[in-house]
Amino acid sequence: MIIRKAQSVDVSKLRSLILRAADRDNNPDFDARGWERFLIPNSEAAIAARITDGDYIMLCCVQEDALPEANIIGLISLYKLDKIDQLFVHPAHFRKGIATSLWRAAKLLSEEQGCQSFYVKSSTQAIAVYRSFGFKTSAPSATLNGMSFTLMTYD
Repeated sequence: MIIRKAQSVDVSKLRSLILRAADRDNNPDFDARGWERFLIPNSEAAIAARITDGDYIMLCCVQEDALPEANIIGLISLYKLDKIDQLFVHPAHFRKGIATSLWRAAKLLSEEQGCQSFYVKSSTQAIAVYRSFGFKTSAPSATLNGMSFTLMTYD
């Protein structure tokens, strides 16, 4: 696997990955309104904007032996160096170290720019993943605009 910066040509693949990994039909973190709000920053235009926005670090994991149309199997996006904006791995590639590899690469880039602490509004499904990275729950779970999350921090 290769971890690299996301590129404009990746937009449709990234969107497909996000929607597949978020799994609307089996995701307890969204009600109907929350899902609609989730789709707004995950349109192709919004993803393309994040890729070129200097406030974001957006990395993707590419499977070397995959077909070209299905080769992006993970992504991480950091906002302003310290906020994990998104972390998604294709479900067929869970538990293969992809999320950890993406986190380490993004963390290193942020640390090289002076960032030493991070935070994330974690989905219910990802709490254990973030704990494995060293994040700690810093507030009770909450629901806002139809989306449930748990605030977690890393120092």
